[in-house]
Amino acid sequence: MNGSASSQLDGLDLMLIRELEINARQTSVNLAKKLHISRPTIRTKLQKLIDDNIIRIIPIADPLAMGFKTRVNLGFNTLPSEVDRVANALASHKDIHHVAIFTGRYDVMAWAVLESPEYLPDFVMKDLAGIAGITRVETMVNLKMVKVCYAFLSEQNHAMRSQPPQEPLNDLDVRLIRELRTDALQTQTELAPKLGRSPSTIRRRLQRLLDEEIIRIVAIADPAALGYKTRATIGINVQPGRVDAVAQELSVFSCAHHVLINTGHFDLIVSTDFEGPEELSSFVREDLGRIQGLISHETMICLKTSKDDFTFAN
Repeated sequence: MNGSASSQLDGLDLMLIRELEINARQTSVNLAKKLHISRPTIRTKLQKLIDDNIIRIIPIADPLAMGFKTRVNLGFNTLPSEVDRVANALASHKDIHHVAIFTGRYDVMAWAVLESPEYLPDFVMKDLAGIAGITRVETMVNLKMVKVCYAFLSEQNHAMRSQPPQEPLNDLDVRLIRELRTDALQTQTELAPKLGRSPSTIRRRLQRLLDEEIIRIVAIADPAALGYKTRATIGINVQPGRVDAVAQELSVFSCAHHVLINTGHFDLIVSTDFEGPEELSSFVREDLGRIQGLISHETMICLKTSKDDFTFAN
């Protein structure tokens, strides 16, 4: 790992988190074999990681598979006294799945998914206009998600598909994903009576969702618990014709968790995590400086995350 783990975590904790970042529904039997420890120890450590809010285990859904064709990054400026209230109002909107407060160009940034481009005008001019305290908004449509990584100890690119699945989701699939949002480790036996189907049916539907990567059930770690104290979003502009190449170069860096190609003010938006300001400074001054075709960049420090929800099952 690049960061220094919190003193409350030992080497076994880190190995367990790494395995759960890859697949959080691994059985305690499999985890015990991989990590060469007993099943009771696995269960005890897993529960402590969850209880201490070091990890949360969630289903990450593919928005296109869930029927959302349009992904939008939004940058907001607000009245000085209204930052938290605006962030909370944005977080309550069903189509907005990530909200954070920043220093820099924007006071608040958000990420939304919509069913189609036709919904975007009403979303911006009606839904967002109804939130008091917003003085300015910039809308940046995601054209391509080059890298989407929620892992800190393993390399897991969860970049979204370019085409919807061949078999559309049915009502049972959506209800299953919603139920997993409440507890992603529920067994098929526990899920079956809640969804009114047999355990074997639930097992088949869940396995299909996992096999086709419509959802991934993974552990999301608290970056601060792993030693990552500085989170920043970097907006980048590049020379014409170099957007894809620069995006690919950026996606190689382990500190870059999201690399998005956009319309709007920035060609690229890159979400990053570092141990501290010195590591961020080194990345900006040295690593970005070696990338050919990069014209300009702006670094915005994240002060607070108000919402992080990637199930897309409204």
